Amino acid sequence: MAKNVMLIDFLFGSVQALIEAVDSVATMPKAARQDGEHQKRSVVGRTVVHLEASKQKLLAFRHQHPDANRTAILRALGRVATDLRDHALEWYEQNMPAAVRPSGRKRTFTEGFLLEEAESLRVHIISRYTDEMRGRQRPRRITERFLLLGHSLQARAREVRALVPEINELLDRLIEDKLPFRHRQARWFLNYPRRLPAGTDRIEFIARSVGLTVSEVLRIAEFPWYQRADDADDEES
Repeated sequence: MAKNVMLIDFLFGSVQALIEAVDSVATMPKAARQDGEHQKRSVVGRTVVHLEASKQKLLAFRHQHPDANRTAILRALGRVATDLRDHALEWYEQNMPAAVRPSGRKRTFTEGFLLEEAESLRVHIISRYTDEMRGRQRPRRITERFLLLGHSLQARAREVRALVPEINELLDRLIEDKLPFRHRQARWFLNYPRRLPAGTDRIEFIARSVGLTVSEVLRIAEFPWYQRADDADDEES
């Protein structure tokens, strides 16, 4: 009881003021209440109209861009799509592309797109490999990620491998294991000795840097794969 009295005193100042506030709500004119209800109906009506317009925009976009996935649609339409997702979820799910391809479903435009892009991906992979092997900068290990980097399909490697055997075999052939990469690093240091710190034992430094033994580096030094760069070529461009 004491808490209630304190709350009434804090909010209204007195019990009489509370009674007057309740009476004012109870005696609110019917017209005022109807106006409030009308405003609510107007808001709902505008929301319905807005959602219907958004539905038409989404359907039109899908008709114009049948290959677009959910990400592309959300990126292109923004609030139009997110409003439907938030306020008309059932319709949204029925009219958007499937998020995950159900098992057994026929090939979709996504798989067709992967097949169409396979040739450009093959050229991209070979170009990345060639540039790395001919480059004069410190070697980078040739991994699947390295070979695909910069291509539109770099995030779809697993799907591409499954659909295009040529790409799968090419990647397996070009990907570099750790030991060949260490040998390539050692050859690079041997061919560009000016990259080594001054005053260090060349062979020991290379062995320590790339993770090989001194004897392994010595064997590589006897049979270099690359022609040693002269002083002019060794300068940074």
